Amino acid sequence: IDPDAPVFHNNLGAVYLKKKMYDMAEKEIKAALSIERSIPLLNAHFNLALLHEARGDFELAVVEYKKEQETSPFNHKPDFNLGLLYAKAKELEKAIKEFKSCIEKDEKFTGAYVFLAKAYMDSGKDINEAEKLALKGLGLKPDLRTNILAHFILADIYNRLGRYEKSRQHVDKAKQLQKN
Repeated sequence: IDPDAPVFHNNLGAVYLKKKMYDMAEKEIKAALSIERSIPLLNAHFNLALLHEARGDFELAVVEYKKEQETSPFNHKPDFNLGLLYAKAKELEKAIKEFKSCIEKDEKFTGAYVFLAKAYMDSGKDINEAEKLALKGLGLKPDLRTNILAHFILADIYNRLGRYEKSRQHVDKAKQLQKN
């Protein structure tokens, strides 16, 4: 391991980030970005975005995710995280754009379908399309948290469509999964 390599500093920054040692994380990630290199350093801006999110600075997080999108145009994760930030800020059109971009880059990433369905539902867009997206996300065998969320979203969709029995089934399924 070369302690002068940008990757070393970025990885060390990521470790500090996971340990919630934010000042040390920022120092290492910025050190990584300051080292001259001939190829782009992947995930450094992504890690800075995560750091800014952890500190509650969503505007700086957005800036860093956008930089990561430029540095790593085939990586779906910055798009997904940007979508989450925009959805949280109720900027649903921007969230929808980012979730769609995430799916274009990784069509098997279940979270993008589920959160895109939620953004569609929350924005009042085509509720039938929201249903299809949530079902597609479920069909891709999501992790437990995404699975639970997908069932709650489907319950909400079916409730809005007046399909109360189907809504109740999805609430029951989500609650059953929560017990696991």
